[in-house]
Amino acid sequence: MNAASWLESHGLDQYSQLFDQNDIDLEILLDLTEADLEKLGISLGHRKRLLRAIQALSAGRAPGSGKATPPEETAAEQVATATCNEPERRQLTVMFIDIVDSTALARKLDPEDLHVLIRRFQIAVTAAVVRYEGYVAKFLGDGALAYFGWPRAHEDEAERAVRAARDALSAIRAIATKEGEHLGARVGIATGEVVVGSIVGEITTDEEAVVGAAPSLADRLQRVAKPFEVVIGPTTRQLLGNAFELEALGSHELKGFDEPVEVWRVADEARAETRFEAVHGTRLVRLIGRAHELGLLEERWQLTKDGEGQVVVLLGEAGIGKSRLVLEFRKKIVDDPRFGFRYQCTPHHTNSAFYPVIEQIKRAAGISEDEPAEAKIEKLETLVGLTSEDLERAVPIMASLLRVPTGPAYAPLEMSPQQLRQRTIECLVERVVSLSNRHPILVVVEDAHWADPSMLDYVSELINTIEDQPVLLVITFRTEHDGQWPDRSHLTSIMLGRIGRRQATEMARSIGGHKLQETTLQAIVRRAEGVPLYVEELTKTIVEAEETLEEGVDLLPATLQTSLVARLDRLGEAKAVAQIGSVIGREFDHQLLAWLARETGVALEGPLQLLVDSGLVIRRGAPPNAVYIFKHALVQDAAYATILMSRRKELHSMIVAALEARPASDKHQDIDLLAHHALQAQDWRRAFEAYKEASEDAMGRSALREAVGQFKQALVASKNLPDSPDLLVRVIDLLFDLRNALWALGRFDEILIYLDEAERLARVLGDEIRLGWISVYRGASLWQLGRSDHAKAAVERGREIGSNADEISLEMASNFYLGCSYVTSGECRTAEAYFERVVEALPGELAKEKCGLPFAPSIISRSWLVWSYGERGEFGLAQEHAKRAIELAEEIGNPFNRAHIYYDVGYFEIVRADLKGAIRTLEHALELIEKWSLTYLSPFTMGFLGHAYVEDGQVERGLALLEEANERYARMGLGLFKSLVGMQLANAYLRAGRIEEASRRLEQSLEIARSRQERGHEAYGCFVLGGIAVHTPGSDKGDARQCYENALACAEELGMAPLAAQCHLALGYLLSEGASEEANVHLSRSRELFEGLGLSEPDSLPR
Repeated sequence: MNAASWLESHGLDQYSQLFDQNDIDLEILLDLTEADLEKLGISLGHRKRLLRAIQALSAGRAPGSGKATPPEETAAEQVATATCNEPERRQLTVMFIDIVDSTALARKLDPEDLHVLIRRFQIAVTAAVVRYEGYVAKFLGDGALAYFGWPRAHEDEAERAVRAARDALSAIRAIATKEGEHLGARVGIATGEVVVGSIVGEITTDEEAVVGAAPSLADRLQRVAKPFEVVIGPTTRQLLGNAFELEALGSHELKGFDEPVEVWRVADEARAETRFEAVHGTRLVRLIGRAHELGLLEERWQLTKDGEGQVVVLLGEAGIGKSRLVLEFRKKIVDDPRFGFRYQCTPHHTNSAFYPVIEQIKRAAGISEDEPAEAKIEKLETLVGLTSEDLERAVPIMASLLRVPTGPAYAPLEMSPQQLRQRTIECLVERVVSLSNRHPILVVVEDAHWADPSMLDYVSELINTIEDQPVLLVITFRTEHDGQWPDRSHLTSIMLGRIGRRQATEMARSIGGHKLQETTLQAIVRRAEGVPLYVEELTKTIVEAEETLEEGVDLLPATLQTSLVARLDRLGEAKAVAQIGSVIGREFDHQLLAWLARETGVALEGPLQLLVDSGLVIRRGAPPNAVYIFKHALVQDAAYATILMSRRKELHSMIVAALEARPASDKHQDIDLLAHHALQAQDWRRAFEAYKEASEDAMGRSALREAVGQFKQALVASKNLPDSPDLLVRVIDLLFDLRNALWALGRFDEILIYLDEAERLARVLGDEIRLGWISVYRGASLWQLGRSDHAKAAVERGREIGSNADEISLEMASNFYLGCSYVTSGECRTAEAYFERVVEALPGELAKEKCGLPFAPSIISRSWLVWSYGERGEFGLAQEHAKRAIELAEEIGNPFNRAHIYYDVGYFEIVRADLKGAIRTLEHALELIEKWSLTYLSPFTMGFLGHAYVEDGQVERGLALLEEANERYARMGLGLFKSLVGMQLANAYLRAGRIEEASRRLEQSLEIARSRQERGHEAYGCFVLGGIAVHTPGSDKGDARQCYENALACAEELGMAPLAAQCHLALGYLLSEGASEEANVHLSRSRELFEGLGLSEPDSLPR
């Protein structure tokens, strides 16, 4: 850069010729005074402008001083502003510029001439860097190091760095020695995460003032460059987009970097516009171009008002405008209904059951945490009374949800945790329905991708309930997460695409008004690339930078992150408040914020109001009970990202201390929040204990999925604790608890992974007993996955350990699971021996003992004996065990015990042809399973019930259940009874006349049974296959006969008398034409078997 270009950059190019006539170059420029300018005949106004510009250039770098600074502030002011807080993490773009062949130049020139030459080089670099508001951090003799992004962030640091580099090289090209030899220079630019802060503001020439890889990479890149070239690294290339034409130079091995680095040369400024992706909704003209989507919502609202409940799921990427669309829709209908319910899900509460509901109730009732319980109950009664006349029923449920004691005014809740959870969902749904009976209502669930499992269950129940109610349920959901709800006739999904340039321009203009220049406006649109949140935040950044708005495009954010950091930088002291809030979470309360501010010495009230006024944070309520919410999660992320990891750790630790200081009831309520902060604080011991407590609390409430998440976080914490025998024992036991939660959810493959870890730890301890339990648990999972042979071997190892150690619980568990493995392989007599051992070893009150299992093995052994004796036709023994097992199960009340015995009894009733009884029993079993989230029992219980319906003549009803059961099998990866239920589905298809589907499903199921050596199921499959062959057009009767005979041979070998009777009957019917004597033999044998079983010969082929 020369004096002429410098003048042009400040709009004073009319003085270029005057400066040239008076031999004023950049070096002399720094020495000019107002008197000198007046002698040159320059007007007063222009003299002042020139002096300010000269002052900025001089402040940028007085060669040989040690500091540099952007214009408009002195170095002390700029650095003081940046370093009033702790050092920060920043994304920094670093420019390293170096003189080419400076050593040779030093040999040729007199030291004084070399000093003048280097001084002119430094002035040229400083002028270029200052022009683009960078910071010259250091001159290194023949080189210079400049930062873009500190001490003040801008949105397009990479572009600024490249432009500064090109300007600097242009100015350096004009510098020559007395002999006419021109200087050469080259530039390397790199971008990366660094730690930067107060150390840069000290009087130092330390090259490591900024800590990170970017400065070193920039230095290495300039060594790749040729004279007057600018070479950039990969991150800078990504940030530049298409602002410049770039030439790929390939990968280079650079000193100090393990992997080759991709390198590009900046060839020229791009001729074309920067890229942006094609977007949806180009015909829309509203604020963010959502007229079409608003129209869809209005149509659904009209249907809602007509009594047809509707569900709308708004899908889109983060920042696409889902919440904004809901807000616009609410504005449109605000005069029509009273708004119903709004639930806000958060990322820190994905394992906190019903968190959005709890917060909504608190807001609606006006409940604050510091109120006495009596006041909370009073407010809760008022709220509940708006939608329910039965306060005696509803208030205790809601109070339990909020963990507020009801006192003597209400009877205590006497129900299981799962019953309470179900009743809670019912009460919540009733609130919605009750309000909708008065007028149509809108229910909004925001950010459902962060919803806890219980919240999702509530939403699912709402979806199932509101179809005939005047309720519109709107759910916002990010596209990067899997959906949760199946297609329903009253459910509509709306995918929000990116908006077009015209709509984005209108949106930016509505935010920025007349303050935005057209070039700035269009730059915003280009940079936003159709994301409404980007448009909004980028525009606000520029509007807030009012004094530098004339610089226009220089303030444009290159990414949303840098835009938000720039906004945070402008908040002054409020930035520290935003950082503290970001550590607490997306939502933070005033009391905790105030406590942290006092502890950290951060001013609060004025800066907090500034933060609210900036629009980055929304306040709900009034201090000291106010709650603050970051307007966007990305705002929180940006603030959090600027904090040093060490500082984050300190703040999380302080939050833990604050939560620990709360009353015991509040602390228990916040246990999952405390656990989260303890983990982030790397307070591993406290995190382990808190997550363990939270998981146990969740298990006690039957919130199994939340418990699993918390168990896993406890394991993360445990891996950072010093090994000790006590810790290893606790971790193994925690893994066992996790196994029990996963077991009830049917996630058996996952169980095997955690058991491998438990085994590793148990071997370190040399704990044979726990190794025995691991073998038993592993065998249990293998059995449930349908791998009976492997299951038997694993359980047998556990049985041997239990027997040698005289560990009765381990022996009982081993015998139980060995019986399970044999019964599913059709070896009923062997299975019965193991189950009888368990029953005999646990008489009387011992029958109620769990023996280290989540259920009582004596009861479930009897349950399996009902199955096994039923399959063999020993109906008397089966009924005897059924009666005793039901008595014990009902007496204990354990949901698994009850559900298990009822599904086994239901299956037994199918075998003995009591279909009405089977349907009643299996419906009851399924009700228990759904109520208690006994997930893994659901596929086959549902399948058996469907089969009972089919055999009872309710084919379509049964078929629907069987198809759902098979879908659940597919989702869960469960193997237990998969082949049998698949065969029952094939039988249903056969009864429905869908022969091809029946044949296809049966072949698949038979293949599964044979691969797993499930011979009893194989026998039944051959029987069904015979029926398919009979009804297949054009089939040979011999095929059916072969199938029935195969089924008969297997059934007789296994002692399955009821199935053998059906096989004889089927063969008798099949052979009744042509081979009457043989048919009579089979029919006669069939009658004998049925009479022996105490059954009437069926008119058709059941089972």
